[in-house]
Amino acid sequence: MNLFFDLDGTLLDSKRRLYTLFQDLVSKSTLSVNEYWELKRNKIDHKAILLNKFNYTEIDYINFESKFLEQIESPGYLKLDILFYGVCEMLGILAQKNKIFIITSRQNKENTFVQLKKLDIYKYFENILVTERKYEKVELIRKTQFQNEDFIIGDTDYDILTGKQLGIHTIAVSYGFLNKQKLNEYNPEYIVDNLAEIGIILQ
Repeated sequence: MNLFFDLDGTLLDSKRRLYTLFQDLVSKSTLSVNEYWELKRNKIDHKAILLNKFNYTEIDYINFESKFLEQIESPGYLKLDILFYGVCEMLGILAQKNKIFIITSRQNKENTFVQLKKLDIYKYFENILVTERKYEKVELIRKTQFQNEDFIIGDTDYDILTGKQLGIHTIAVSYGFLNKQKLNEYNPEYIVDNLAEIGIILQ
């Protein structure tokens, strides 16, 4: 069986990275990390936050977004990511009987590879599929030998909809970038609150 894991928000806790860069770019922001993520997990994007809370113009937002995308995967910010508790153990168990893939919307493939090697989880994956802002996740998964019995595991509506489009099983994780209420709107087959529940489903 093939298992397609999203990376940020599913295997890696990237909340500190995104929040830190936001604060670095928005000098007048006094949002706490909890306030910032409460907005994000309710699917309120940066554009809405900046225009509604900080009186940004459309041009201001475009400039912000350009800088954010340019810096968010730089080594200095990537070092803020940490593995969710139990990731290595779960991947080690699942890799014994399954082929495990990363499917991520990141832009920089090289920096992603370097990070995964530093975190010592690169070895668990059959392949690392990176959209590089050129492809859709569906396109990359279709290039693998996927089957209807396979699973995609992620923390966003994009991951759920990708699985549905491919006709594979979907597991949504509620500890990532969207809360359970928002995830439920997209009807994944499973919603889990922790990694242990993923392991139980996939064993």
